[in-house]
Amino acid sequence: MITESAHVQPGVQEREVPVMATRTDVRFRFDSGRPSLDFLATVGNRGGLVPNERLASPARWSAWLVESGMMPAALDVDGRAYADAISLREAMQRIVRAVLLGDPAGDADVRAVNTTAAGPRVPPPELRVTSAGDLQVELASARSLAEAKTFLALDLLDLLSGPLVHSMRMCSGEHCEMAYLDTSRGTRRKWCSSAVCGNRSRVSQHRERRRDGDG
Repeated sequence: MITESAHVQPGVQEREVPVMATRTDVRFRFDSGRPSLDFLATVGNRGGLVPNERLASPARWSAWLVESGMMPAALDVDGRAYADAISLREAMQRIVRAVLLGDPAGDADVRAVNTTAAGPRVPPPELRVTSAGDLQVELASARSLAEAKTFLALDLLDLLSGPLVHSMRMCSGEHCEMAYLDTSRGTRRKWCSSAVCGNRSRVSQHRERRRDGDG
């Protein structure tokens, strides 16, 4: 259970998170380093005026579960189940943000994640012998939306209670605010992706240098 806060990334400036809206880029991202952080990355541009909601419908929530590898096939998701998933995601997001900023997490968010983590679990991995006599570990998929949510909540608990919490960062790209694990040498990674926010930052800096030079 979440019982205490961790201070991870000093110097991050507190910014108000705007109301969600939908943009055209709906591509999912699975490059944060953890399933729970990938779940949070279903909203992009969180610090901007128009955040990018990638789970804009129940069908998109189902599609994310399939693309993430958590479920083998799409499920019919009703409005209540969809709303519950979004509510869990935002509670997890606020907790992660609080940890990164060195702030205490909200009691209601902590209760929401702990309650979800106590739900039905994905079956454990099984050790199997192949036809060639080799051993392999077979990972189970979630059998229901409830199991998927439990898995995500437990993954966040495991992350926050283990040593990798000290590798958790917030992207310094303008308006991005995506949380990710920095496993780079020297832990000096600044962006969620060098090809995305890193490239945007370099282009912006180049334009500023040219503008200053022309001025």
